[in-house]
Amino acid sequence: TELVPKSGFYDFDAKNTDGLTEHVCPAQIPKAIFDLCKHYAVQAHVLLGCHGTSRTDFRWVDEQGEEGLFVLETN
Repeated sequence: TELVPKSGFYDFDAKNTDGLTEHVCPAQIPKAIFDLCKHYAVQAHVLLGCHGTSRTDFRWVDEQGEEGLFVLETN
């Protein structure tokens, strides 16, 4: 899911106020970034010893391409 705030940055209000953020699923990202997200998510799942299902959150700065992809957390 890609979170697209209606204006500005994805902040507390954008997260917690109905209508301030559009949820796009699946995220509209290039295939190379999608594949890298999957790769990093699987690596995090294994390295953290997760079992069953996990979810990994990312931040991507599109102007930086693959170098702009950051893992935020795995749940």
